Amino acid sequence: NKAMLYDFQLYAQNRFIEHAAFLDSTFDKYGGDLNVNSYFKIEEMNVHWNSTDYENRSRVNLEGLARVTDIVGCDGGATPFPNDAKYNMLWEQIGFFYDLYRSAEPNKPIYDAEWHSADGPYTTPDVPEGHMRQALRLAAYHGMGGTTIWTYTRPLYQHWEFKDIMAFAQPFVINDFYTEAAAIENELPRILPFPRSERDIYIYYSPASHARDVGAYAESIRGIFEGLYFKDVQIGFATEDMLADPEFLASGKVKRLVIPEARYTTKKAFEGIKTLAKSGVPIAVFGDALQADDYGEDIAERLAGNVKRLPAANYDKIGDDVIKFFGMERKYTLKEESGRHPDYIEARFAEEDGETLGYAINLGKQTKKFKITGVSGAPARIAEYKRGQLLAPVREIELAPRECINFNIVK
Repeated sequence: NKAMLYDFQLYAQNRFIEHAAFLDSTFDKYGGDLNVNSYFKIEEMNVHWNSTDYENRSRVNLEGLARVTDIVGCDGGATPFPNDAKYNMLWEQIGFFYDLYRSAEPNKPIYDAEWHSADGPYTTPDVPEGHMRQALRLAAYHGMGGTTIWTYTRPLYQHWEFKDIMAFAQPFVINDFYTEAAAIENELPRILPFPRSERDIYIYYSPASHARDVGAYAESIRGIFEGLYFKDVQIGFATEDMLADPEFLASGKVKRLVIPEARYTTKKAFEGIKTLAKSGVPIAVFGDALQADDYGEDIAERLAGNVKRLPAANYDKIGDDVIKFFGMERKYTLKEESGRHPDYIEARFAEEDGETLGYAINLGKQTKKFKITGVSGAPARIAEYKRGQLLAPVREIELAPRECINFNIVK
């Protein structure tokens, strides 16, 4: 009985949220000026991203826990051993979880208390040089405020499968961490505008669909996030609770909404989506989304307004179609000589004190040359920020795998 299971999941989640709120209030009452953080091991986080295991669904309400604690916590993966061979690191968990938290609780710091950035499979080879610098930059640009590195040690597992694992036996790993962390600290005025920027596109995040239809939903939200990630846009998430909040709906934050194949939704969230559609927000809907409420009762009403339905397939190719439907005119975007966007280069832009700041990170395995073009299509001049100063402007950038560039658009 899926409705009964769903009720039990809600009960279990809410009980844990209430316990976290109790701990927070107890610390406030007896501990003085203390901040409370909660986080879960990576398996608990990943069920919200890629689980198809019925037993593991929706054990934790990440948004609910973030709401009742002072510091948002997580156990994130940023290892140099990606699930997909076309990438040079496991970037998805930083991108997904940090962007989710920045959307749900934008004013709370993120503390990744168990950061898997220097470990990986249980027989880990050497960590590639440059990986730690890249991982820290990526995390900072997505809003991480602090971290504790997690790694396994050889002495601890002398007689087990972990015995060949790399801990911190490579001195450059520690050196890269501390030198890059110090550089990021000095550059915070240039970094904070990115996680604080308005979101260009919101993706509907549906715990109801995750609980009742995890396979199709997880594949869809993961694919859509990846399909938009390398399109030079800021991505946010609109959760069911956010969409049920009249204040959030009236804030004007959601200018474009993508609904993955979330077949189930709460009645209040559906009303919120209808409100956005009626206000003129364009909405891209994938597959058989919004077919029933969270208890399985059919939703006969269909969305009216600027709504486009798209097939639930080929998510890696949907980015340009979605942006075209939205009529987005990106102020800046990346282009190779061929006119294509360079594969697996993440870039974001932000405005700060009248200046346009930008960064680009090569998450792929090939060196890429590209230019940054404005709305007119003409290449912009960019000045790299390095060692505390802006270098001479150039019109072309070359990034090797794991390299990152922080720059200003020269007007």
